[in-house]
Amino acid sequence: MEPVTEMTDSHIDFVTGAPTAGSLDVSWIHGAPARRRNSNPPIQVHHYDPHTIIMRESKSVSYEAPFLYLFFGNDRALLLDTGATADPARFPLRATVDQLVADWLDRHPRERYELVIGHSHGHHDHLAGDPQFEGRPTTTVVGREPEAVQEFFGFTSWPEQSGADDRPRRQPSRHARARLPYRDDQPIRRRLPRSAPFISRANGP
Repeated sequence: MEPVTEMTDSHIDFVTGAPTAGSLDVSWIHGAPARRRNSNPPIQVHHYDPHTIIMRESKSVSYEAPFLYLFFGNDRALLLDTGATADPARFPLRATVDQLVADWLDRHPRERYELVIGHSHGHHDHLAGDPQFEGRPTTTVVGREPEAVQEFFGFTSWPEQSGADDRPRRQPSRHARARLPYRDDQPIRRRLPRSAPFISRANGP
């Protein structure tokens, strides 16, 4: 799916007509045969829709090959997970995200635009790239500890708290103490007020 090139500086309505269909017409790269020169990019980028980007770390960089998600909203973007590799020379996540944000802002100009970095949970392959974003302006890296997640996203009854619109209750995770489920209604992206009881784009633009 090619990136959309429309330009607007207006408020984007992420609620009316949601959910909207995106494209999963992509062939994910699953690595290169042994002893063969690898020409795969360190990060594969796919535009699911004009405001949602799916990335995957190359298996030539890490056997974990985790997926990462970048959601654009009116006031800020959310990067969900930072991959399994800290070295920007091998895994240029910061440079890739900076370019994707710049491209989106070219189409949707904003005077100020924030980046929030969150994690689906606190295992190494989901947060190793966090240090790449140190010192980046208007950027918040949410800690991986349960207390940090609760404080930033405004959860007051963890993990039993219900989401908005009678969404199902979240259950404690056996995978990681600070596991944070996300759903798209249009989910996540558009607005991340610290008081939001559930991270969902349907909560606001």
